[in-house]
Amino acid sequence: MNRIANAYRWLRWTAFVCVSLIVTYLVLWIVVFIGIEVVYSPFWWPNDKFTSSAWKTSPAEERYRFYQDLDRSDRLFGLSEKEVRSLLGEPDSIWPNPRRINYIIKHRSSGEWTFNSVYFLQLEFDSTGRVASISIEAD
Repeated sequence: MNRIANAYRWLRWTAFVCVSLIVTYLVLWIVVFIGIEVVYSPFWWPNDKFTSSAWKTSPAEERYRFYQDLDRSDRLFGLSEKEVRSLLGEPDSIWPNPRRINYIIKHRSSGEWTFNSVYFLQLEFDSTGRVASISIEAD
């Protein structure tokens, strides 16, 4: 009987250790992946002053530097599509319904590891043709 009790204790201990290792491994990976996404999120992007000329002359993958200033200023809300194009240039993609236009603002660089490889500034227009919402979308 003592052998059975010892075997049962050993089995419980082994199961506990295995489950503990698996849980620790999973928690570690979740923390790492969430941490990577937080570090590369728009919250941590640089805050360069937005000007129309700086935006237009910057490569598409560098426009993220102006996002913070552009977002905080609310200067895009209420603009018509024509005014937006005058300010930001031609969009990288257009969606007809609901009416949205996208500007590429960041590509994942070779030194970064993140789930998203391309970030877009997405502008959605209301029924009157004015910017109603602004968001960052990623693939």
